[in-house]
Amino acid sequence: MKPLADIIVLSPHLDDAVLSLGAMIGREAAKGRRVEVWTCFTTGPELETIPASLRTLGDYSMRRNEDKRALDALGAHPRWFNLQERLWRQPALKRHYHIFHTPPTLEEFAALPALRAIARELILGTSEFYAPLGVGHHHDHVEVA
Repeated sequence: MKPLADIIVLSPHLDDAVLSLGAMIGREAAKGRRVEVWTCFTTGPELETIPASLRTLGDYSMRRNEDKRALDALGAHPRWFNLQERLWRQPALKRHYHIFHTPPTLEEFAALPALRAIARELILGTSEFYAPLGVGHHHDHVEVA
């Protein structure tokens, strides 16, 4: 099986790969290696349904455009999986929960089946991959991990 890319970076959100591995991505792409950034959570609800105070976070058209421009500058290629970030998914987070709270059970990871399929493709498709998962127990980062 021919590898999908020389290097695949698995990123929970649109900014995680560039902010944490941008220099490595640019260096490897400059060497002529094909670098792909696979981003899992790249969508949310319709922008007009989001409270005005959260619209910057929820403007995925703008965020994907920024991601594409950053990856173009680094010489890498994006692949977006269009899973909805936990912030927007139902059921809504309970008042005492926070986005930086790891759920106590696997059942609360609704995107896990889709993420497992992505992981299988990743593992079968390349021999070198990175997963910048961040800190702070962010729900989406833990789910990708």
